[in-house]
Amino acid sequence: MAVGLGGLGLGSFLGTYHWYFTGAGIVFLAGAWFVFLREKARLRVAGSKIRHARMTPALLAVATAAVVGFGGLNIASALGLGSKAREVANASSGSYGELAQVVLPVQGMSCVTCEWGVEKGLGKLKGIVEAKASSSEHKVLVRYEAGRVSLEQMVEAIATTGYRASLPQS
Repeated sequence: MAVGLGGLGLGSFLGTYHWYFTGAGIVFLAGAWFVFLREKARLRVAGSKIRHARMTPALLAVATAAVVGFGGLNIASALGLGSKAREVANASSGSYGELAQVVLPVQGMSCVTCEWGVEKGLGKLKGIVEAKASSSEHKVLVRYEAGRVSLEQMVEAIATTGYRASLPQS
C-alpha cells in the first residue's frame, strides 16, 4: 500500500493486481494460523511452553484484521457502496458560489487504495478544496478555487499517480 500511495506511479500497476495480493495474503495468513495452531497443540502434548505465547497470535490477529479490512473496503468500493461513490456518480460540473466543481473521468482505478492515491495527488495542488474519487464509477469529483488551479493541472496531478484522467465532456 505504501508503495502504491507513495507517488511513484506504481498505484495503477499494483491496483490492477490487488485481488491477487489480497488472495495471496489470505492464503499466507491461513497457512500461518494453521502452523501456529498445530505447533501450539504439539507443544501442549509434549508439555512444553510456546515462546512468545501472546505476541504471535496477537500479530496474526492484527495481520488478519488488516487483510480482511482492506479486502472489505475493496469489495465495497467495487460494488459502489458508500455515500462517496453515490455522490461522485450523481455529481455534475459547474460553479457553486466561490468554488467550482468538476467530475473528471479517471482510467485505471480499481480499488480503495487507487482512490486514495488519486485524492492524495490532487490534494497536493494549491486551490483544491476537496477530491472524492470512486473506483466503481471511474471518476473523481473535485471541488476547487477556479482562479488558483486549472483542469489541466488536475489531469497532470492525476497522471503523476499512475492513472489517466481526461477533461470532462462538455
